[in-house]
Amino acid sequence: MNASDQFPWNHAIPPTPTVPTYHDSRTRTTRDGDDDGDGDGDDDDGHPITRNTLAMTLILAVHKVVNQTAKVSFSMIQLADFIKSKSCPEGMRCHKTFPTSGSVSCSVWDVELPDEQRETAMDAEEMDEQAVALLISWLSEHLNTGDVTHEAYVVQEAFAFGIGDIQRSRAAERAMTTTSKAVKDVDAKLRITERATTIKDSEIVQEAGAALSKAGSTVYHAGAKGVSRIGEFFSGSRGGGGGGGGGGSA
Repeated sequence: MNASDQFPWNHAIPPTPTVPTYHDSRTRTTRDGDDDGDGDGDDDDGHPITRNTLAMTLILAVHKVVNQTAKVSFSMIQLADFIKSKSCPEGMRCHKTFPTSGSVSCSVWDVELPDEQRETAMDAEEMDEQAVALLISWLSEHLNTGDVTHEAYVVQEAFAFGIGDIQRSRAAERAMTTTSKAVKDVDAKLRITERATTIKDSEIVQEAGAALSKAGSTVYHAGAKGVSRIGEFFSGSRGGGGGGGGGGSA
């Protein structure tokens, strides 16, 4: 009898299967700052930290044409024009369109609720429902050719494949927004733009600018006059030399 048979606990314990974890690229905190660890729900400055909100909802929109009479439905051509001219409303971004030659076409959207529609008490599911309703409303109003209907469904990103470009686009947009906000905050705090405008409009700067402009004009006219005199000198020299040559021949 083997030791492993006599003592069952000697058998190798199979490894615990790992459950894959998924990162939702649309999550973000509504207020900057980290909890200071004292459990009071605020940050180091005493500001309350709100919960993470799913700011963006990835939505698959389905566009169904009743009577398909062209290779591509007119509603999808309209949608392409909206995207190219950047006429989609703020908070709605169309990442992809899939126009088909059949009666069903699709598009993929990121929808973010406006601040006035985003309630603190909303959970993720309620926000997704509101985002779907908002997109359907806009599509029905602006892509209404009379022969198309629109449906929309929330994409389950944790199980999706091939949306890495959308997630990278979100990250780049967040970084740009954060940088822009930081620049504006620094500008507002130090009053850089305000001071620059004040200095620009000040009487001293305007007088100095006028003086420099006058000095530059004077230098320009003096230089032009000097060049003109040099030109006259050389012109007269050529004329005199020609006359002397004529006298010698006589």
